Amino acid sequence: MRPLGIFTNVISARDHHERADRIVELGFNCVQLEPLTPRDAITPQTMAAEAAPYHAAGLTVAAVAGYTNLVNPDATICERHLAELERVLAATPAAGCTDCCTETGTRNPSDQWLSHPSNTDQATWNLMLAAIDRLLPIAEAAGSRLAIEGYVENVVRTRSDVMRLLAQRSSPALAVVLDPNNLYEQEMLTQQADELPAIVASLAPHAAIAHAKDVVYHYGSIDTPRAGTGVLDWPLFTRLLDQHCPDLPLILEHLSEDQIPQVLGFVREQCEAAVAIPT
Repeated sequence: MRPLGIFTNVISARDHHERADRIVELGFNCVQLEPLTPRDAITPQTMAAEAAPYHAAGLTVAAVAGYTNLVNPDATICERHLAELERVLAATPAAGCTDCCTETGTRNPSDQWLSHPSNTDQATWNLMLAAIDRLLPIAEAAGSRLAIEGYVENVVRTRSDVMRLLAQRSSPALAVVLDPNNLYEQEMLTQQADELPAIVASLAPHAAIAHAKDVVYHYGSIDTPRAGTGVLDWPLFTRLLDQHCPDLPLILEHLSEDQIPQVLGFVREQCEAAVAIPT
């Protein structure tokens, strides 16, 4: 059965030990670790200490969350955050995993998940590449991977953008997060029979993890709510996951703790149905 996990910060608890026990109790077998240590203080030692309770509970750390706006329009803030991400990348193997996940970011000064007109400019793309060029040697030296999560409001916003990045920066230290919800432009929602297979087939060979949520548009703006509450073709998605990456961890996100039993039940049902379909 596919590994199913959750972001550690979804669970309210006094510490990682209590959080790990609760995650096991809920029925997960892996996590995406959200470090509690301030990023400017993260070391391999602190990362190992934070991951230890999950390993002791029998959980796998599938990836570490290092989400950062790589093209923050405030140069001082951007430099500070990139330096912090370097520390997370260097420490990621101490968590017992390879992958550290981040978005590419936006030139929007108020929110790293909101669009900006200059996100599609070549100059912004070049800034993003410069940030990745800075991070990849850190990852390569540490034995980690920078896993890029595309999003329609960011610089890497479509399947073609993801593939363009992979073509321009071929490195064993560069991976992607497989999350088709993030890459859906509104008109694509009625074309999932074509678009979803293309996304999964293209990204799967480079995927570190997959994310489980959903997608819907409200008055032209994207929303990515918890799995089962949008319009993602989940039966098709899980069949494609089984076809292209049957062992890839699937991490639930964009849900509250009280919603976990219902959402996990839905995702598990979809995964089990996909396995049961003859090939």
